[in-house]
Amino acid sequence: MKTILTLLAVVSLCGAQTQTINGSRQVLGTWDASLSQHSAPNRTVTGSPVGRDACAIKGEVEFQSDATPPNTYWACTVVGAPGTWVLLTGPTGATGASGASGPSGSAGANGAAGQTGATGPIGATGTSGISGPTGPAGGNGAAGQTGPTGSIGPTGAAGPTGSTGQTGAAGATGQAGSAGLTGATGSTGPAGPIGHAFIVGVGNSTYPIGVGVGSTPPPSAPSAFSGTIRSVTYSSSMSGSISLDIWKAAGAATPTSANYIGTLTITSARNSGTAGVSFSGFSTTSISTNDVLAWSVSSTDGVLTNGAFNIYYW
Repeated sequence: MKTILTLLAVVSLCGAQTQTINGSRQVLGTWDASLSQHSAPNRTVTGSPVGRDACAIKGEVEFQSDATPPNTYWACTVVGAPGTWVLLTGPTGATGASGASGPSGSAGANGAAGQTGATGPIGATGTSGISGPTGPAGGNGAAGQTGPTGSIGPTGAAGPTGSTGQTGAAGATGQAGSAGLTGATGSTGPAGPIGHAFIVGVGNSTYPIGVGVGSTPPPSAPSAFSGTIRSVTYSSSMSGSISLDIWKAAGAATPTSANYIGTLTITSARNSGTAGVSFSGFSTTSISTNDVLAWSVSSTDGVLTNGAFNIYYW
């Protein structure tokens, strides 16, 4: 019985003392401080912890004692030394209703009239106003006396020529003359340029040509000749619209989109190969030996199934 009373006294004595914990503690159950006289669960600091205080556990909170509420609590969002700290502030409260306006005060007495200021300088003349409408015409005056007869004027210009009469009947055809001598044969003209061509075929005549369809491998072998693009023609077995991006690479290399030189466009629904296709927008029209051309469909009407472009150069 004596031993139990001594243990109770020790426990009672320990409950009345302040304990300092030097080290780490982890509470796995419930920490109930609802009956405590005072509670300060957060570390107290002065000055902002940003860029200064270390953080070992994400969610730590510090109380800044020298700050003005509500800017007093900081929370750690990223562990580190120093950690990343953000200020905890609640949302701004709604603006209160405006109070009623007070009664207007009585008007004060009029002050004495000030002295008249000096006359200012004369301002610049303003622009002229718009002219007013023309007044009505006055009445006709009395007829004057008849003047003397004037001299005879010069003869007037000749009148227009009368219309031509009807053509008479054609006379009888005369006898045919004898045939003239055959002229000498002219000299042979200079030889024309020898043309070369890249032929670009598109589609398989069965399925509509799609955007992005290109040549794999390039449709042309390395050019065995050099020259300048002189004309481009187009033909197809059906009407339709299509735009073709042309690529050119030197030295028998495989062209890519980085080697783009221009676009050939058929905008009207036609399949004639007799009309030329414009290539005025090409960045270059020069073809060198071993150059290779390739192509890629940039737009189509979704109906066209075949077409051919002939690119002539010499």
